[in-house]
Amino acid sequence: MTNVLRSVKLFNASASTAPATLSSEQINITLSGAATTPNVIFNVADSTQGSNVRSISVPLPVASGANRIEFDLGQGASAQFRYWVTAAATVTTDAAPTGTVTGINNSGWSGVTQASMGLFNASTGYRANYGPTNIVRFDEFDSRRTSFIGL
Repeated sequence: MTNVLRSVKLFNASASTAPATLSSEQINITLSGAATTPNVIFNVADSTQGSNVRSISVPLPVASGANRIEFDLGQGASAQFRYWVTAAATVTTDAAPTGTVTGINNSGWSGVTQASMGLFNASTGYRANYGPTNIVRFDEFDSRRTSFIGL
């Protein structure tokens, strides 16, 4: 079974408007892969891409344990996307993201107006391979514009 067949969406954030014929999702985060090699995949709206989505895949540092996933998505014709994917015990700082992607054009989207977090859109492969003993926990969702995520 391929990793893409073992996936579940964890988070999405949508705009109230988007370019014609495109999804209103500005970002979605998916957990994908086998239990020993899970990845978090950020799919970010970006009209500079032929698919209008930029995908960033990051291996989880702790395959079967607690991980911290944080991100900062700017808005505009040349926006920046920064992300932190670390073991939960790792302290993150604004100056030390796991990765940064620049040159994202999400100006056709109106900006995030709604966010959803949980397990949804689980693939058949995910449902068949992960049962009641496999737990995904969510700590919190925090949206702000005044300070770094972890503060």
